[in-house]
Amino acid sequence: MKELIKISETTNGKAVSARELHQFLIQDAKGGQKGEMFAHWIKRMLEYGFEENTDYSIFEFDYKGAEISKSENQQVSKRDYVLTIDCAKEISMIQRNDKGAIARKYFIQKEKEALNPYANISKLEALRIAVDSEERNQLLEEQIKIQAPKVAYVNKVLDSKSTYVTNQIAKELGTSAVTLNRQLAKNRIIYKQNDTWMLYSKYQNNGYTKTKTYTYTDSEGSQKTSMQLVWTEKGREFIHSQMSKFRLQAV
Repeated sequence: MKELIKISETTNGKAVSARELHQFLIQDAKGGQKGEMFAHWIKRMLEYGFEENTDYSIFEFDYKGAEISKSENQQVSKRDYVLTIDCAKEISMIQRNDKGAIARKYFIQKEKEALNPYANISKLEALRIAVDSEERNQLLEEQIKIQAPKVAYVNKVLDSKSTYVTNQIAKELGTSAVTLNRQLAKNRIIYKQNDTWMLYSKYQNNGYTKTKTYTYTDSEGSQKTSMQLVWTEKGREFIHSQMSKFRLQAV
């Protein structure tokens, strides 16, 4: 899919420049720009309840594009906001116009491509992978015959420990991960510590969650690791029941 808005990798996951999103949203079919100034627009967008260091972070830089530390006593010429993908999607949806709808669909498609490694693969590459896969499968079949009891045991264990990321459960509920996390935090079910969501002690020993470690590459090309909270099947059911209660209370 053609890149409409640049999506960057950060230490906290994929993110988007608010300035680039704004530029796309106000650009007309002829390439001109017509619309609200960025400073007024972003201030109005953030009033919808987005939280700093959860949905976005602030980046200040000088005329040459170099970041300015908050501790430095310098004249700031520009300010940008680094938005999470969920935040960028919600802001796009708020626009209620064609460009906003296009941006939202773009972010959703990019998320699908990230989850599916074969989304942009060519037919020739797919054929080569299929052939390689068939050869590996033949070798695996011979090994499975020898290790059948062990393989059956491993499969059983894996099936019993299935987990879900917050985004999967949020989609089941018809919302976003940002909104779901905000609701769970508001009701004191989870809280953030060192950029990782954690359960309050009241729920810690109920088997609702697990913690997974994943590896990512930062903007300088270095390999790093981070912790992520994932939900068990029991935790998924718990969230569904809690969200139902929240809706009833709101009524």
